[in-house]
Amino acid sequence: MTNINNGGLLVTIEGATGVGKTYFVDKLYLRLMKESIKLQRMGGFIKKGDDTLPEITKFLRQLMSVNRFIDLPWLCETTLLLAEQAYNLECFVSKAYKEGELILYENYNDALIAYQLMRGENLDINERKLHKILETLVDMQYDPFDYPAPDVLIYISTPLETIFELLKKRENREVSEKDRNLIPKIIANYEK
Repeated sequence: MTNINNGGLLVTIEGATGVGKTYFVDKLYLRLMKESIKLQRMGGFIKKGDDTLPEITKFLRQLMSVNRFIDLPWLCETTLLLAEQAYNLECFVSKAYKEGELILYENYNDALIAYQLMRGENLDINERKLHKILETLVDMQYDPFDYPAPDVLIYISTPLETIFELLKKRENREVSEKDRNLIPKIIANYEK
C-alpha cells in the first residue's frame, strides 16, 4: 500500500509532556514503514544534535531553555510557534498530503493551544478570551492557505505520577515543583 485513497491522511498525536507520545509515534512509524506506506513524520520531541531539522526549528530551539522559552512575551512566543508550524505545513505537510502520504504529526494545534493557554494564565486576559485569541491566530493561519486539518486525532494520556517518572528518566533530573504545577494545567487544557 503506497497511497491512502489517492489522498493524504493527517494523523495528529497529542498529549502533555511525558505521556509517551514520541514512544508511540516511533513504534507506529516503524510498523507503517514495514507495510511500505508512504509517510512523513513531523513535530514532537527533538533530539539534541539533529542536523536534519529545518533552520526555523533550530532557531526556535536556541531560544528555549529546558523546553521553555526564555522570557519572550506571550504573543511573540505564540506567533513564533505558529510560524514554525506554518513552515512545516507549507514546505512538507501540504505537499505530502497532496501526494497521498500518511503524515504523523506529534503536537499539532491542540498542543499549541493547550501550552499557550497555560503560558498565558498570568496575562490580564480571562481564559475564555485567551482561548478565542488562540483560535483566531490558528484560523488566520489555516483558512487563507487551505492547510489540511487533522483527519485523525490520537490523544495519549497517563496518570500524573507515571508522567513524572517518565520525565525523570528522560531528563535525568528530579521533576520540578513548577512541572508538578504546570503539567496538570496543560492536561486540563487538552481536555477542554
